[in-house]
Amino acid sequence: MASSFVRALGLSMISFLGISMIFPGGSCCSTCGKHEDITRDVCIIGGGSSGTYAAVRLRDKGKSVVVIEQDETLGGHTDTLIDPRTKKAINFGVAIFDDLDITREYFTRLGIKYKDTFFGNDPGVKLYANFQTGKIVDHKTSNMSAALTSYATQAMKYPELEKGFIFSDPVPEDLVIPFSKFVEKYDIGDALEIIYTYCQGYGDLLERLTVYVLKTFDLAVLNDLKNGFLNPASGNNNEIYDKAMEIIGSDVLFKSRVEDAERRKDGVKLTVKTPSGRKTIHAKKLIISIPPTLHNLRPFGLDENEKSIFGQFKTTGYYTSLVRVPGLPKFDSMTNYNPDTPYNLPKLPDIYWITPTIIPDVYDVKYGSPRALREEDVKKEIIRKLRPFQDASAKEAEFVAWSSHTPFGATVSRKAIESGFYKKLYFPASSIIPTGQDLHSTHITPGLLWEYTKNLVDTAGDLRFGHIVSFRFDITYPCPTFHDVSLGHL
Repeated sequence: MASSFVRALGLSMISFLGISMIFPGGSCCSTCGKHEDITRDVCIIGGGSSGTYAAVRLRDKGKSVVVIEQDETLGGHTDTLIDPRTKKAINFGVAIFDDLDITREYFTRLGIKYKDTFFGNDPGVKLYANFQTGKIVDHKTSNMSAALTSYATQAMKYPELEKGFIFSDPVPEDLVIPFSKFVEKYDIGDALEIIYTYCQGYGDLLERLTVYVLKTFDLAVLNDLKNGFLNPASGNNNEIYDKAMEIIGSDVLFKSRVEDAERRKDGVKLTVKTPSGRKTIHAKKLIISIPPTLHNLRPFGLDENEKSIFGQFKTTGYYTSLVRVPGLPKFDSMTNYNPDTPYNLPKLPDIYWITPTIIPDVYDVKYGSPRALREEDVKKEIIRKLRPFQDASAKEAEFVAWSSHTPFGATVSRKAIESGFYKKLYFPASSIIPTGQDLHSTHITPGLLWEYTKNLVDTAGDLRFGHIVSFRFDITYPCPTFHDVSLGHL
């Protein structure tokens, strides 16, 4: 599992999960702001899901930490708006959590009461809309049990994927064919609607290599669909970060960025730009928990080999928002349905789906693209695509809240995989070994990320080099068994 895998490497590692929260909160590090030089056991870049978990876990183990976060709050993909009238939370980022021991342990540690959640069991009034024509489409959902069983049967052939991007040699053909061919080969078409729902943000799903789908819509997700997910009883997913702030808040530098890094065998020295001026941070170990783009990694002095590795990743665009849209018909969900495409999946860039919230006329809108787009262009396109479904006299839609999860869905080509790309990642001729979430787990279920991060943090002291660097490319966690799941009830 993860701990033995980390120890076997004996090098520097990391963990990843972080994007942005759009609501202000918290304050800059109360201790750090008073000092030009900061010395800690561990420095964490990014206060998303795994970065925050790592900080709490390290503090509990008696280690000193400092978290460098570019935004104003912790939370990563967890985007939450509090309705000013009812004071209830609207979660338009991370929606649900894996029902795992690690999730229950973390919630208990933070003092969060939790409840079971069955996602999508009662679809209610479900509309299908062609966003190319602006028309509602008459469509009935297929029975997906047989297709899901077929999918699960194939997924169980590759238990090594639970530990990461670990392949036999040669790489099995089924893993590196486009998902469209995998769907045809194993008659999975009737399950495409639910698979696509959980793979939002990953661009053209049918062109994506099958291995990436199997590591996103995985056996753990199928288990949770059957047995239920977990959520804070309060309904506010951001409660996790409010509680975490009570533990690590004095050691978080908000609105801060690393400008320069010097990697050493005995630690790392960082120059960080903060609202109160530049700080120099000395740490024995470093956890990088931000998107591993060449731009983001530039301050860390990548060598040519590292640049050649990280430069191969391709990412997508994924955007979530709350939009006030007067004059829409009544529904519990409106899914983008294109009658002219294979399996009726939308042609991206486009809206994925729309769901109502507890605020009248305010909807959760998800938008995806095969590539990053200008946020202003995405907003204009969302407004334009919503207009045909509104009453003629209704006011134009307007944004209430917005969050970009871009860059998202990092992948590499079939040629790269077959040429040993992931072996180079796991056993590189450098001091950086990438690990993390982005290429494995669905973005809405971070419990498995916490399991991985726990293993990483708990074995960090065994690493010979002075810094840990982890990105969100792979995850090595134990996956729940699937033997007790009856797909006929899904």
